[in-house]
Amino acid sequence: MADGRKKIAVFYYVVRDGNGIGRVTRARLQHLCELYDFTVFATEFDNPRPDRIRWIRVPCILRPGLIAIVCFRIVASAIYLWHRFIGGGRFDLVQSTDASFGLGQIDIADAHFCHRYYVQRVPGAMRPTGLREIANITGKVLSAIYERRIYRKARRVIVPSDGLSRELISVYGVDPARITVVAPPVNSAFHESDDSERHNARRQLGLSDTDTALLLVSAGDFGRKGLAPLLEAMADPSLAQVKLIVVGGLPGPRYSRLVRAMKLQDRVSFCGRHKSIEGFFWAADAFILPSRYEVFPAVTIEAACSGLPLITTHLNGVEEYAVDGITGFTIKECAAQAITDAIRQFLLLPHESRLEMGRNAHNAVRGYGMDRFVNSWNCVYSQSVSAGNRDAISGSETHWANRNPGAAPTNSKGYPATRG
Repeated sequence: MADGRKKIAVFYYVVRDGNGIGRVTRARLQHLCELYDFTVFATEFDNPRPDRIRWIRVPCILRPGLIAIVCFRIVASAIYLWHRFIGGGRFDLVQSTDASFGLGQIDIADAHFCHRYYVQRVPGAMRPTGLREIANITGKVLSAIYERRIYRKARRVIVPSDGLSRELISVYGVDPARITVVAPPVNSAFHESDDSERHNARRQLGLSDTDTALLLVSAGDFGRKGLAPLLEAMADPSLAQVKLIVVGGLPGPRYSRLVRAMKLQDRVSFCGRHKSIEGFFWAADAFILPSRYEVFPAVTIEAACSGLPLITTHLNGVEEYAVDGITGFTIKECAAQAITDAIRQFLLLPHESRLEMGRNAHNAVRGYGMDRFVNSWNCVYSQSVSAGNRDAISGSETHWANRNPGAAPTNSKGYPATRG
Protein backbone atom coordinates (compact mmCIF):
# COMPACT_ATOMS: atom_id res chain seq x y z
CA MET A 1 0.00 0.00 0.00
CA ALA A 2 1.54 3.22 -1.13
CA ASP A 3 -0.32 5.30 1.42
CA GLY A 4 0.18 2.79 4.23
CA ARG A 5 -3.52 2.27 4.86
CA LYS A 6 -4.87 -1.25 5.23
CA LYS A 7 -7.33 -2.39 2.61
CA ILE A 8 -10.34 -4.02 4.25
CA ALA A 9 -13.18 -5.92 2.58
CA VAL A 10 -16.45 -5.80 4.53
CA PHE A 11 -19.37 -8.13 3.74
CA TYR A 12 -22.98 -7.63 4.81
CA TYR A 13 -26.41 -7.64 3.16
CA VAL A 14 -27.71 -4.15 3.93
CA VAL A 15 -25.56 -1.30 5.24
CA ARG A 16 -27.88 1.57 6.08
CA ASP A 17 -29.54 3.17 9.08
CA GLY A 18 -32.82 1.28 8.70
CA ASN A 19 -31.07 -1.99 9.52
CA GLY A 20 -29.79 -2.58 13.07
CA ILE A 21 -26.52 -4.32 12.17
CA GLY A 22 -26.20 -2.24 9.02
CA ARG A 23 -26.48 0.98 11.04
CA VAL A 24 -23.59 -0.05 13.29
CA THR A 25 -21.50 -1.12 10.29
CA ARG A 26 -22.18 2.16 8.49
CA ALA A 27 -21.16 4.19 11.54
CA ARG A 28 -17.87 2.31 11.80
CA LEU A 29 -17.11 2.84 8.12
CA GLN A 30 -17.97 6.53 8.27
CA HIS A 31 -15.73 7.25 11.25
CA LEU A 32 -12.73 5.17 10.20
CA CYS A 33 -12.62 5.65 6.43
CA GLU A 34 -9.85 8.25 6.72
CA LEU A 35 -7.62 5.64 8.35
CA TYR A 36 -8.48 2.56 6.27
CA ASP A 37 -9.46 1.80 2.69
CA PHE A 38 -12.82 0.02 2.89
CA THR A 39 -14.48 -1.94 0.11
CA VAL A 40 -18.06 -2.87 1.00
CA PHE A 41 -19.69 -5.91 -0.60
CA ALA A 42 -23.41 -5.34 0.00
CA THR A 43 -26.75 -5.49 -1.75
CA GLU A 44 -27.81 -2.11 -0.37
CA PHE A 45 -25.42 0.55 0.93
CA ASP A 46 -26.16 4.09 2.00
CA ASN A 47 -22.58 5.21 1.46
CA PRO A 48 -21.68 8.08 3.82
CA ARG A 49 -18.36 8.75 2.04
CA PRO A 50 -18.36 7.75 -1.63
CA ASP A 51 -15.05 9.56 -2.01
CA ARG A 52 -13.37 7.26 0.53
CA ILE A 53 -15.44 4.06 0.61
CA ARG A 54 -15.85 1.77 -2.39
CA TRP A 55 -19.10 -0.15 -2.85
CA ILE A 56 -19.26 -3.35 -4.87
CA ARG A 57 -22.92 -4.21 -5.25
CA VAL A 58 -23.97 -7.80 -4.62
CA PRO A 59 -27.23 -8.31 -6.56
CA CYS A 60 -29.37 -10.42 -4.30
CA ILE A 61 -32.99 -11.02 -3.34
CA LEU A 62 -33.39 -9.82 0.25
CA ARG A 63 -36.95 -11.02 0.88
CA PRO A 64 -37.75 -13.50 2.15
CA GLY A 65 -34.74 -13.68 4.45
CA LEU A 66 -34.35 -17.42 3.94
CA ILE A 67 -33.51 -16.84 0.28
CA ALA A 68 -31.18 -13.96 1.09
CA ILE A 69 -29.11 -16.15 3.42
CA VAL A 70 -28.23 -18.49 0.56
CA CYS A 71 -28.31 -16.03 -2.34
CA PHE A 72 -25.96 -13.47 -0.80
CA ARG A 73 -23.30 -16.01 0.12
CA ILE A 74 -23.25 -17.51 -3.37
CA VAL A 75 -23.27 -14.24 -5.30
CA ALA A 76 -20.87 -12.46 -2.93
CA SER A 77 -18.41 -15.34 -3.18
CA ALA A 78 -18.52 -15.24 -6.98
CA ILE A 79 -18.02 -11.47 -7.10
CA TYR A 80 -15.20 -11.63 -4.56
CA LEU A 81 -13.37 -14.33 -6.55
CA TRP A 82 -13.73 -12.31 -9.75
CA HIS A 83 -12.53 -9.17 -8.00
CA ARG A 84 -9.67 -11.00 -6.32
CA PHE A 85 -8.23 -13.02 -9.18
CA ILE A 86 -9.42 -11.29 -12.35
CA GLY A 87 -9.89 -7.72 -11.22
CA GLY A 88 -6.60 -7.74 -9.32
CA GLY A 89 -8.08 -6.58 -6.04
CA ARG A 90 -6.17 -7.57 -2.92
CA PHE A 91 -7.17 -6.98 0.69
CA ASP A 92 -5.17 -6.94 3.89
CA LEU A 93 -8.22 -7.97 5.94
CA VAL A 94 -11.47 -9.72 5.10
CA GLN A 95 -14.35 -9.05 7.50
CA SER A 96 -17.56 -11.08 7.55
CA THR A 97 -20.47 -9.42 9.35
CA ASP A 98 -23.03 -11.73 10.96
CA ALA A 99 -21.53 -14.73 9.10
CA SER A 100 -22.79 -13.34 5.78
CA PHE A 101 -19.60 -14.41 3.95
CA GLY A 102 -17.41 -17.43 4.58
CA LEU A 103 -15.20 -18.05 1.56
CA GLY A 104 -11.61 -18.89 2.48
CA GLN A 105 -9.93 -17.50 5.57
CA ILE A 106 -11.88 -14.82 7.45
CA ASP A 107 -9.66 -12.40 9.34
CA ILE A 108 -12.42 -10.70 11.36
CA ALA A 109 -15.84 -12.16 12.11
CA ASP A 110 -18.21 -9.47 13.36
CA ALA A 111 -20.78 -11.63 15.21
CA HIS A 112 -24.27 -10.38 16.06
CA PHE A 113 -26.19 -13.59 16.81
CA CYS A 114 -25.65 -17.20 17.81
CA HIS A 115 -28.26 -19.10 15.82
CA ARG A 116 -27.36 -22.54 17.10
CA TYR A 117 -27.71 -21.41 20.70
CA TYR A 118 -31.06 -19.86 19.86
CA VAL A 119 -32.60 -22.89 18.13
CA GLN A 120 -31.20 -25.42 20.60
CA ARG A 121 -31.47 -23.73 23.98
CA VAL A 122 -34.02 -20.91 23.92
CA PRO A 123 -37.45 -22.11 25.11
CA GLY A 124 -40.10 -21.82 22.42
CA ALA A 125 -37.62 -21.07 19.64
CA MET A 126 -38.58 -24.18 17.67
CA ARG A 127 -42.35 -23.91 18.06
CA PRO A 128 -43.52 -22.04 14.93
CA THR A 129 -47.08 -20.77 14.73
CA GLY A 130 -47.26 -19.94 11.03
CA LEU A 131 -45.48 -19.97 7.68
CA ARG A 132 -43.49 -16.84 8.48
CA GLU A 133 -42.18 -18.38 11.70
CA ILE A 134 -41.32 -21.63 9.90
CA ALA A 135 -39.27 -19.71 7.33
CA ASN A 136 -37.64 -17.69 10.11
CA ILE A 137 -36.60 -20.81 12.02
CA THR A 138 -35.36 -22.52 8.85
CA GLY A 139 -33.20 -19.48 8.16
CA LYS A 140 -31.74 -19.61 11.66
CA VAL A 141 -30.93 -23.32 11.33
CA LEU A 142 -29.22 -22.65 8.01
CA SER A 143 -27.31 -19.70 9.48
CA ALA A 144 -26.10 -21.91 12.33
CA ILE A 145 -24.44 -24.18 9.78
CA TYR A 146 -22.54 -21.26 8.25
CA GLU A 147 -21.67 -19.75 11.62
CA ARG A 148 -19.96 -22.81 13.01
CA ARG A 149 -17.20 -22.79 10.43
CA ILE A 150 -16.79 -19.02 10.24
CA TYR A 151 -16.60 -18.34 13.97
CA ARG A 152 -14.33 -21.30 14.70
CA LYS A 153 -11.90 -20.45 11.90
CA ALA A 154 -11.91 -16.64 12.04
CA ARG A 155 -8.66 -15.17 13.29
CA ARG A 156 -10.56 -12.69 15.42
CA VAL A 157 -14.20 -12.61 16.54
CA ILE A 158 -15.83 -9.35 17.65
CA VAL A 159 -19.03 -9.54 19.71
CA PRO A 160 -21.23 -6.80 21.18
CA SER A 161 -21.84 -8.42 24.59
CA ASP A 162 -20.45 -10.83 27.17
CA GLY A 163 -23.46 -13.07 26.70
CA LEU A 164 -22.77 -13.68 23.01
CA SER A 165 -19.15 -14.41 23.85
CA ARG A 166 -20.24 -17.12 26.28
CA GLU A 167 -22.57 -18.63 23.70
CA LEU A 168 -19.95 -18.83 20.94
CA ILE A 169 -17.55 -20.51 23.33
CA SER A 170 -20.23 -22.92 24.55
CA VAL A 171 -21.87 -24.08 21.31
CA TYR A 172 -19.14 -23.58 18.71
CA GLY A 173 -16.01 -24.05 20.79
CA VAL A 174 -14.56 -20.68 19.77
CA ASP A 175 -11.22 -19.99 21.44
CA PRO A 176 -11.87 -17.30 24.10
CA ALA A 177 -8.50 -15.74 23.31
CA ARG A 178 -9.80 -14.73 19.87
CA ILE A 179 -12.94 -12.99 21.14
CA THR A 180 -13.16 -9.27 21.90
CA VAL A 181 -16.24 -7.45 23.18
CA VAL A 182 -16.96 -4.09 21.56
CA ALA A 183 -20.36 -2.62 22.43
CA PRO A 184 -22.09 -0.79 19.56
CA PRO A 185 -22.63 2.96 19.86
CA VAL A 186 -25.95 4.34 21.02
CA ASN A 187 -27.51 7.49 19.63
CA SER A 188 -26.54 10.24 22.05
CA ALA A 189 -29.49 12.37 20.88
CA PHE A 190 -31.86 10.49 23.19
CA HIS A 191 -32.46 12.41 26.40
CA GLU A 192 -34.92 12.74 29.24
CA SER A 193 -37.95 14.84 28.37
CA ASP A 194 -39.02 18.03 30.04
CA ASP A 195 -42.63 18.51 31.16
CA SER A 196 -43.67 20.14 27.90
CA GLU A 197 -42.16 17.41 25.70
CA ARG A 198 -43.77 14.69 27.76
CA HIS A 199 -47.18 16.38 27.80
CA ASN A 200 -47.19 16.91 24.03
CA ALA A 201 -45.99 13.36 23.31
CA ARG A 202 -48.69 11.80 25.49
CA ARG A 203 -51.40 14.01 24.02
CA GLN A 204 -50.48 12.95 20.48
CA LEU A 205 -50.87 9.31 21.50
CA GLY A 206 -54.17 9.92 23.28
CA LEU A 207 -52.82 9.05 26.74
CA SER A 208 -54.51 10.46 29.82
CA ASP A 209 -52.79 11.47 33.05
CA THR A 210 -53.99 8.28 34.74
CA ASP A 211 -52.73 5.93 32.02
CA THR A 212 -49.54 3.96 32.63
CA ALA A 213 -47.89 3.55 29.23
CA LEU A 214 -45.43 0.75 28.46
CA LEU A 215 -43.33 0.97 25.31
CA LEU A 216 -42.05 -1.92 23.19
CA VAL A 217 -39.81 -1.09 20.22
CA SER A 218 -39.03 -3.80 17.69
CA ALA A 219 -38.57 -3.95 13.94
CA GLY A 220 -40.24 -7.35 13.91
CA ASP A 221 -39.70 -10.99 14.99
CA PHE A 222 -42.42 -10.50 17.59
CA GLY A 223 -42.33 -14.18 18.45
CA ARG A 224 -38.79 -13.83 19.81
CA LYS A 225 -39.63 -10.50 21.43
CA GLY A 226 -42.37 -12.11 23.55
CA LEU A 227 -45.28 -10.08 22.21
CA ALA A 228 -47.83 -12.92 22.56
CA PRO A 229 -47.28 -13.49 26.30
CA LEU A 230 -47.10 -9.72 26.78
CA LEU A 231 -50.56 -9.34 25.24
CA GLU A 232 -51.81 -12.17 27.44
CA ALA A 233 -50.41 -10.34 30.46
CA MET A 234 -52.12 -7.12 29.37
CA ALA A 235 -55.47 -8.93 29.56
CA ASP A 236 -55.03 -9.48 33.30
CA PRO A 237 -57.65 -7.37 35.17
CA SER A 238 -55.01 -6.05 37.57
CA LEU A 239 -53.34 -4.22 34.66
CA ALA A 240 -56.47 -2.49 33.42
CA GLN A 241 -54.89 0.99 33.63
CA VAL A 242 -51.88 -0.07 31.55
CA LYS A 243 -51.58 0.78 27.87
CA LEU A 244 -49.05 -0.77 25.49
CA ILE A 245 -47.41 1.12 22.64
CA VAL A 246 -45.63 -0.99 20.02
CA VAL A 247 -43.28 0.86 17.67
CA GLY A 248 -41.50 -0.76 14.73
CA GLY A 249 -42.91 -3.66 12.77
CA LEU A 250 -46.63 -4.05 12.10
CA PRO A 251 -48.52 -6.78 13.97
CA GLY A 252 -49.65 -9.04 11.14
CA PRO A 253 -52.78 -11.22 11.25
CA ARG A 254 -51.77 -13.33 14.23
CA TYR A 255 -51.25 -10.49 16.71
CA SER A 256 -54.18 -8.51 15.38
CA ARG A 257 -56.38 -11.50 16.13
CA LEU A 258 -54.88 -11.81 19.62
CA VAL A 259 -55.63 -8.17 20.37
CA ARG A 260 -59.24 -8.58 19.27
CA ALA A 261 -59.69 -11.89 21.10
CA MET A 262 -58.43 -10.37 24.35
CA LYS A 263 -60.46 -7.16 23.83
CA LEU A 264 -57.35 -4.99 23.96
CA GLN A 265 -58.14 -2.73 20.98
CA ASP A 266 -58.38 0.36 23.20
CA ARG A 267 -55.23 -0.43 25.17
CA VAL A 268 -52.72 -1.68 22.57
CA SER A 269 -51.45 0.60 19.79
CA PHE A 270 -49.29 -0.58 16.89
CA CYS A 271 -47.62 2.56 15.59
CA GLY A 272 -45.44 1.07 12.84
CA ARG A 273 -42.04 2.37 11.79
CA HIS A 274 -40.87 5.91 12.49
CA LYS A 275 -37.63 7.67 11.59
CA SER A 276 -37.73 9.52 14.89
CA ILE A 277 -38.93 7.67 18.00
CA GLU A 278 -37.86 10.06 20.77
CA GLY A 279 -41.46 11.15 21.31
CA PHE A 280 -42.53 7.59 22.13
CA PHE A 281 -39.88 7.38 24.84
CA TRP A 282 -41.06 10.69 26.29
CA ALA A 283 -44.68 9.55 26.34
CA ALA A 284 -43.99 6.22 28.06
CA ASP A 285 -43.68 5.47 31.76
CA ALA A 286 -41.44 2.43 31.29
CA PHE A 287 -39.78 0.41 28.56
CA ILE A 288 -40.66 -3.28 28.34
CA LEU A 289 -38.84 -6.07 26.48
CA PRO A 290 -39.93 -9.60 27.49
CA SER A 291 -37.71 -11.12 24.82
CA ARG A 292 -36.64 -14.75 24.68
CA TYR A 293 -33.24 -13.88 23.23
CA GLU A 294 -31.14 -10.82 22.43
CA VAL A 295 -27.49 -10.13 21.74
CA PHE A 296 -27.32 -6.36 22.30
CA PRO A 297 -30.67 -4.55 22.21
CA ALA A 298 -29.46 -0.99 21.68
CA VAL A 299 -33.01 0.32 21.96
CA THR A 300 -32.96 -0.62 25.65
CA ILE A 301 -30.04 1.75 26.19
CA GLU A 302 -31.85 4.43 24.21
CA ALA A 303 -34.80 3.97 26.54
CA ALA A 304 -32.52 4.31 29.56
CA CYS A 305 -30.95 7.44 28.06
CA SER A 306 -34.49 8.81 27.86
CA GLY A 307 -34.95 8.22 31.58
CA LEU A 308 -37.25 5.18 31.37
CA PRO A 309 -37.20 2.31 33.88
CA LEU A 310 -36.46 -1.01 32.16
CA ILE A 311 -38.73 -4.06 32.49
CA THR A 312 -36.92 -6.88 30.68
CA THR A 313 -36.08 -10.53 30.82
CA HIS A 314 -32.46 -11.41 31.65
CA LEU A 315 -30.80 -10.59 28.33
CA ASN A 316 -27.39 -10.44 26.71
CA GLY A 317 -26.29 -6.84 26.41
CA VAL A 318 -28.69 -5.76 29.17
CA GLU A 319 -27.17 -7.74 32.04
CA GLU A 320 -24.15 -5.42 31.94
CA TYR A 321 -26.10 -2.47 33.35
CA ALA A 322 -29.60 -3.55 34.45
CA VAL A 323 -30.10 -4.29 38.15
CA ASP A 324 -33.43 -5.66 39.37
CA GLY A 325 -35.19 -3.14 41.60
CA ILE A 326 -32.66 -0.39 40.81
CA THR A 327 -32.84 0.34 37.08
CA GLY A 328 -36.13 -1.50 36.56
CA PHE A 329 -37.52 -4.99 37.08
CA THR A 330 -36.41 -8.34 35.70
CA ILE A 331 -39.03 -10.59 34.14
CA LYS A 332 -38.18 -14.10 35.34
CA GLU A 333 -39.18 -15.79 32.08
CA CYS A 334 -40.93 -14.99 28.82
CA ALA A 335 -44.35 -16.07 30.09
CA ALA A 336 -47.58 -14.17 30.76
CA GLN A 337 -47.60 -14.62 34.53
CA ALA A 338 -43.98 -13.57 34.94
CA ILE A 339 -44.59 -10.48 32.78
CA THR A 340 -47.70 -9.64 34.81
CA ASP A 341 -45.76 -9.95 38.07
CA ALA A 342 -43.00 -7.60 36.87
CA ILE A 343 -45.49 -4.98 35.65
CA ARG A 344 -47.37 -5.17 38.96
CA GLN A 345 -44.13 -4.45 40.81
CA PHE A 346 -43.69 -1.35 38.71
CA LEU A 347 -47.28 -0.22 39.25
CA LEU A 348 -46.79 -0.39 43.04
CA LEU A 349 -44.05 2.25 42.88
CA PRO A 350 -44.98 5.85 43.70
CA HIS A 351 -44.28 8.47 41.06
CA GLU A 352 -41.01 9.68 42.61
CA SER A 353 -39.66 6.14 42.87
CA ARG A 354 -40.38 5.59 39.18
CA LEU A 355 -38.49 8.76 38.32
CA GLU A 356 -35.56 7.68 40.48
CA MET A 357 -35.49 4.29 38.79
CA GLY A 358 -35.38 6.02 35.40
CA ARG A 359 -32.49 8.20 36.56
CA ASN A 360 -30.65 5.11 37.76
CA ALA A 361 -31.11 3.51 34.33
CA HIS A 362 -29.87 6.71 32.67
CA ASN A 363 -26.74 6.81 34.82
CA ALA A 364 -26.05 3.11 34.29
CA VAL A 365 -25.65 3.46 30.53
CA ARG A 366 -23.36 6.47 30.45
CA GLY A 367 -20.43 5.88 28.15
CA TYR A 368 -21.99 3.86 25.34
CA GLY A 369 -20.84 6.52 22.91
CA MET A 370 -19.41 6.77 19.42
CA ASP A 371 -15.88 7.76 20.45
CA ARG A 372 -15.24 4.61 22.44
CA PHE A 373 -16.81 2.44 19.74
CA VAL A 374 -14.60 3.98 17.04
CA ASN A 375 -11.44 3.76 19.16
CA SER A 376 -12.13 0.11 19.98
CA TRP A 377 -12.58 -0.81 16.31
CA ASN A 378 -9.49 1.16 15.36
CA CYS A 379 -7.55 -1.03 17.77
CA VAL A 380 -9.10 -4.15 16.24
CA TYR A 381 -8.09 -3.15 12.71
CA SER A 382 -4.64 -1.87 13.62
CA GLN A 383 -3.78 -5.01 15.61
CA SER A 384 -5.24 -7.54 13.15
CA VAL A 385 -2.96 -9.14 10.58
CA SER A 386 -4.20 -11.00 7.53
CA ALA A 387 -3.62 -14.65 6.71
CA GLY A 388 -0.92 -13.68 4.26
CA ASN A 389 1.39 -12.47 7.01
CA ARG A 390 0.99 -14.18 10.39
CA ASP A 391 -1.65 -15.09 12.92
CA ALA A 392 -3.69 -12.13 14.09
CA ILE A 393 -2.79 -10.58 17.38
CA SER A 394 -5.15 -12.10 19.89
CA GLY A 395 -8.05 -10.12 21.28
CA SER A 396 -7.62 -11.96 24.56
CA GLU A 397 -8.48 -9.17 26.95
CA THR A 398 -12.09 -8.06 27.09
CA HIS A 399 -12.11 -4.73 28.89
CA TRP A 400 -15.06 -3.45 30.85
CA ALA A 401 -14.47 -0.08 29.22
CA ASN A 402 -15.54 -1.55 25.88
CA ARG A 403 -18.84 -2.62 27.36
CA ASN A 404 -19.90 0.04 29.83
CA PRO A 405 -17.23 2.66 30.48
CA GLY A 406 -19.62 4.88 32.39
CA ALA A 407 -20.18 2.57 35.32
CA ALA A 408 -18.33 0.04 37.40
CA PRO A 409 -19.01 -3.62 36.63
CA THR A 410 -21.46 -5.33 38.92
CA ASN A 411 -22.50 -8.87 39.61
CA SER A 412 -26.06 -10.21 39.38
CA LYS A 413 -26.99 -8.55 42.67
CA GLY A 414 -25.66 -5.15 41.64
CA TYR A 415 -22.55 -5.22 43.81
CA PRO A 416 -19.11 -4.37 42.36
CA ALA A 417 -17.62 -7.35 40.59
CA THR A 418 -13.97 -8.19 40.02
CA ARG A 419 -12.64 -9.58 36.78
CA GLY A 420 -9.65 -11.86 36.56
